[in-house]
Formats: sequence, structure tokens, C-alpha cells
Amino acid sequence: MLNNQNSKDETLGYKANYDLIDKHWAKMRTALPEKDQLLFNQFFSLTTPGSTVLDIGCGSGNPIAKQMSKKGFNIHGVDRSAQLLKQAQRNIPNANFKQAEIEEFDVQRFSNNHTLGGIVCWDVLFHIPRIQQAKAIEKMAKSMKVNTPIILSSGGSETDIPPFRDLMFGVEFFYDAFPIPELIHLCESFGLTLITKSMVNVPDGKRDKGRVGLIFTKHPS
Repeated sequence: MLNNQNSKDETLGYKANYDLIDKHWAKMRTALPEKDQLLFNQFFSLTTPGSTVLDIGCGSGNPIAKQMSKKGFNIHGVDRSAQLLKQAQRNIPNANFKQAEIEEFDVQRFSNNHTLGGIVCWDVLFHIPRIQQAKAIEKMAKSMKVNTPIILSSGGSETDIPPFRDLMFGVEFFYDAFPIPELIHLCESFGLTLITKSMVNVPDGKRDKGRVGLIFTKHPS
């Protein structure tokens, strides 16, 4: 693990390049872990059947977008990886996919043109610096109607861990996350109400920094 590298700015060159590991990722990412799945089952129950769900960082579409499609949701996926999006289109031919940077995608414009029933941002935020995470969450929150649910995941530490880099299938990836209390407070400051918090995997005190899964809804102004 390449933690706390000696550089003046850990966030430089942070872009995650899943194109380099797309085949490995597709083989590994076939089903959600049990705790993730339980959270998504709750998210599905909060989302109007047949509505449009925006999946930000959709990857190959498997397993999350595929599940949603089978449940009758209208799926729009966004990802920066061209190779994963090709897989996604094959996996879910009736869904819509767009290549875009998460930080730059115009969620408000999308919501103005669609009846947005929910937002998924799963295992995505920790690949971009915190300042970009905050801007992305704010854009998502502003685009949501009252009672619209959003499900997201982030690093699972209660304390502040500096940005770091680690290897996945031999390729270096950037990671950063707000401490959990700070992330929740940030989301609440953008008009979101916390529905569920779940430690989908607990930090092991070594390589694994943990993950937290959160479901919010948009509360009335």
C-alpha cells in the first residue's frame, strides 16, 4: 500500500483509470456484498417504481444498474471509463449511458429534463479529492426533489485519514474521504436527511480503511 507518499499535493493526478483494469473489474464485480445489498434493498423501497434513477459512477452496470433495470427503473448511468461503459451498454441494452467526469457532470440539467426518482453514487466519491466530493454532493442535493432518495458510499473512518494511493490489479488509484461525522454533516448542510448509516465493511487497522454506506432523502426547504 502506497500510503502518505512524499508529495506536496496528494491530489495531483488523482483521476481513476478503470480502463486499465476493466476486464479484471468485470470478473470481480458480479454481485454486491451482503451488507451493500441490504442497503440497496432499502433504497429500492424508497424509490418510485418505474422512475428514473441516475447512477453516477455506474462502471460496467453490474450488479447495481442491472438490478435496478430488472426492477423496472429507467437507468441513466455516468462514468469516466469508456471501457466500462461499453460493458454497461452490453449488460443493460435498454439503459442510457454517458461518459463524463463525475465532478463536471451537470446533474441539475439532467434533473430538469427527467423526473428523477433517485440517485446512486456508490464506491465513487473516494476516488476524488474532498473538495470535489463536496461540490459533487451539493450538485446532487440541489437537483433532488423533496423525498427523493440518494444512496452513497465513502471511506469508513471516524477519524481524519490523509489522501493516499494504493494498488488495484497492479494499477495505482487515488483515495480520499471525509471522516464519517463530517460527511454526514456536510450532506445535511445541503438539505439532505439521513435515513440509514451502515458500516458495510469495518476498518481492519491495516490496509482496509473501511467503507460506510449512507441513504439520505431530500427534506423540504
